[in-house]
Order: sequence, then C-alpha cells, then structure tokens
Amino acid sequence: MAIQRAYTDGTIPDTPLARSATRLTQAASPPFLVNHCRRVYEFGSRIAKSKGRSFDAELAYVAAMTHDLGFTDRFASNDRRFEVDGAEAARTFLADNNIRGEKADLVWEAVAMHTAFG
Repeated sequence: MAIQRAYTDGTIPDTPLARSATRLTQAASPPFLVNHCRRVYEFGSRIAKSKGRSFDAELAYVAAMTHDLGFTDRFASNDRRFEVDGAEAARTFLADNNIRGEKADLVWEAVAMHTAFG
C-alpha cells in the first residue's frame, strides 16, 4: 500500500508506522491519554486544512501519538521535562522503525516543544 502524505480531513493515516505508533501509545498509556493523542492529530489536521497548509500526515500522527508519552511510567524520567521524555521516546520509536535524520528531528522538536508558546 502506498503511503499517502496529505490527510487533511482528520483521517488517521493507515500505514505500518502509524499503526505501530498507535500500539506503542496504547501499551504505555491509559485509554483517556490514547484518545487525547488521537484527537490532537484529528484537530491539528483539520486546523492545517482550514489554513491551507500541507504536512506529512504520517509524521504528524506519530508526533501526536507520542507527544505525551513522557507522562507515562514507561517513559518518564526523574530529571527531564515530560515533553523531552516524550520526544526521546518518539526518537527511539522512529529509529527502531528505521527513520532517522531530518524526519526524526522534526518529530522530536514537535514533541519537545508542544507546550511552548511562539
């Protein structure tokens, strides 16, 4: 199946990477947090569409699904902000799925900075 890159209607990407990100978040998080992460993607993709912006839906979905992993027992550290813990979990997840470099950096930054204004 070809990977579609612009899911601007809120549709969840149906790719192996997206499905794996969902499984990771489900394994580490309570259901309310999984649902929150999914809504982040759905709302964000609709906002992007309303502003006429294109984006890599698969990476946006991974960032949304991993953005709060730093809240979970599995990924929380004692010495970093939860956003950075989530970003590190996302980077590790991507590396485990052979995605490194610019794409991994983009997801890391999105997760690490998701509570920053500006």
